Amino acid sequence: MRRLFASTIALVAGCSLHAATSFGSKSTTSSAPPASSSSGSSSSSSSSSSAPRSPATETENGVLTRRYETLPPYPRAPHDPWTGVAGEEPRRVSVPTDELWVVRSNDHACTAAVDHCFIPEAWFVEEDASARRASIRSGYVIAFGAHGPSRPVNARTSAGIPSEPFTAYRTVPVTRKNLAPKALVIALSFDKPAIDRGAEVFERPWYIGVVESIDWDLGLVFFEGQPDRAYSIAGTRVAVLAWRPGGKVSIVGNLARDQLAVTAADVILPPAR
Repeated sequence: MRRLFASTIALVAGCSLHAATSFGSKSTTSSAPPASSSSGSSSSSSSSSSAPRSPATETENGVLTRRYETLPPYPRAPHDPWTGVAGEEPRRVSVPTDELWVVRSNDHACTAAVDHCFIPEAWFVEEDASARRASIRSGYVIAFGAHGPSRPVNARTSAGIPSEPFTAYRTVPVTRKNLAPKALVIALSFDKPAIDRGAEVFERPWYIGVVESIDWDLGLVFFEGQPDRAYSIAGTRVAVLAWRPGGKVSIVGNLARDQLAVTAADVILPPAR
């Protein structure tokens, strides 16, 4: 029954301009990263996109911003998750004030090969109220400023800054090695499992769950407690680090510190359009 449901989802997704969820093992191995990406190690690539972000100085459509060419480039490969950690806490965004920082918002193929265009300081936040839900859990991406969770001013979203207890997660793109049943993962909605610009990372809702099963042929992952809901593997990320305010960053699962990072060569890409 689930196989029939998954096949129907994949067929519908194939007719959509946005949903990129049906890809088999051939497309996984033959898809090439965008021209701006490379298959080098994540730790070496992250340094090129971690320059300090200065306050906004211009206005675009009524929103403070800066010219994108003055900002760090989009990542060229997945970041090592430890680049988002300073000491035993999340690394802070390097700006003078929390309120006036921006990220790139020009069009880009933000696939897993380029870490879905996450900035090095990005963390996923789930409030405790969501974690207690028996069904669909959700959260959003933020970065930490000097005074706590913060979001770039050019991210168009109505989501607020977490004001209740929460858990923050560092994530990496899915690979055939790190995606497995019982893994804690974070995914984009099925109807649009792709990101087209950097600011969209902070604008979109993300869904969190524990993996129940995986259909590699159809490129779908199913969460526990959601038998009739599927997510695209290409738009899914695995939680590898966790942090609670007042505590220390810890590893999610049983991997060693040096086993968390992934490379562009190992991630799952959407099918060519």
